[in-house]
Amino acid sequence: MLITAGKLFDGKEFSDGGSIRIRDGRIKSVEPGKQQGAVLVAPGFIDSHLHLLNLGIALQGLKLNNCSCRQEFIQALADYARVCPGQWITGRGWDQNKLGFTPDRWLLDAICPHRPIVLTRTCGHVVAASSKALELAGITASSEIAGGVIKRDFTGRPTGILEENAVGLVLSVIPSLEPAILYGALVTAIKYAHSCGITGVHTDDRGQVEDYLGLWELYDRVTQSHPLRVQLHYSISSPEELRDYIRLAEELNDTAFVYKGAA
Repeated sequence: MLITAGKLFDGKEFSDGGSIRIRDGRIKSVEPGKQQGAVLVAPGFIDSHLHLLNLGIALQGLKLNNCSCRQEFIQALADYARVCPGQWITGRGWDQNKLGFTPDRWLLDAICPHRPIVLTRTCGHVVAASSKALELAGITASSEIAGGVIKRDFTGRPTGILEENAVGLVLSVIPSLEPAILYGALVTAIKYAHSCGITGVHTDDRGQVEDYLGLWELYDRVTQSHPLRVQLHYSISSPEELRDYIRLAEELNDTAFVYKGAA
């Protein structure tokens, strides 16, 4: 393979261009000289903070990033609900600063009555949940959670806006995705990463696959046919989870699991 470019960046400095010869997946030579072809060729990017599987799920689901007003938001949700008649509706990308309002349970109920809906804000730390989703999660006027916020109206009723740790209350009752869906979502995410010039990632996806080994096996299977350099990070939030992780690593005796700590 021969790649030509008007400019080259080798990770340290730019040059006026040249050609790169690749054989068997490795760079064999770089020849300087102005060339027609790509505007710029550079080493692949490594993203050090991703939730790659979540990205793939979001790319395959209801996308609200481009909604800039109430009507666009309503239309996007209504259209998605019509073509996806399943029980739960999940989506991501809304931003009250772009929309001019914050979607609450009553708006979601009006668009899709009686369906559990959980729509994640663009930041990933806030969700808007419908009344049915709140009911299934057991969230009432008296509910409280450490490290989280359940927004309420002036009467004390939850508005459906949940922040930080409160988000987990509704996410925990959403049915787990089938393995085939997770596989497809990860393929979608890797293809998107490649399209952005990303060839390596550090990712934490315990939010979608709680089982350490199951998550590792999913990445192992997908990257066999869709190569990507992946560093899996496992969030450990309690002593019990740490013990589970250590026990699994000892059972496997696998160098794929590496202990890292800080004093």
